[in-house]
Amino acid sequence: MQRQWDTIAISKENLTSITGTIIVSVMASVNTQFSIAVHVLAAIANYKSTFSSEVLAGGVNANPVFVKRILSKLSKAKLVTSTVGKSGGYGLARSPESISLFDIYSAVSPPSVFAIHTYEEKKWCVVSSNIKEVIGEVLIGTQKAVENDLKRTTLADVVLKIRNKSG
Repeated sequence: MQRQWDTIAISKENLTSITGTIIVSVMASVNTQFSIAVHVLAAIANYKSTFSSEVLAGGVNANPVFVKRILSKLSKAKLVTSTVGKSGGYGLARSPESISLFDIYSAVSPPSVFAIHTYEEKKWCVVSSNIKEVIGEVLIGTQKAVENDLKRTTLADVVLKIRNKSG
């Protein structure tokens, strides 16, 4: 069976505009738990203090209930401690030097960095019949590389970079 493919001519200016739109659309569906978890832990580490979930949520500009769920996961992973009461809040359970970004990543259980589409394969198409297996092998290696990089970077490293950027 012969397939006909449509082609569209796109100028460089339009491609930039389209690419920006695609990135915004994709980013809207991305899991942000990891970046929010790093953000709140970096705040706690930077200010060497405890904060309520409401204060941390305000700093991230996120829904306090969502931040509280993330803090609960971080607490279960023994990355934060929580105290109740008027002067209560969340603090680090370990030193920033002993918390890797991989520890945080693991605590919030985000999805893999990449995912393979679930579309049904078309037996008549050699690409469709093999792409999931081939790209799967590549993505496993990529996921491992990301995780290894996260293991090498500590919360203290993040805080230091933030301090260096702020002045």
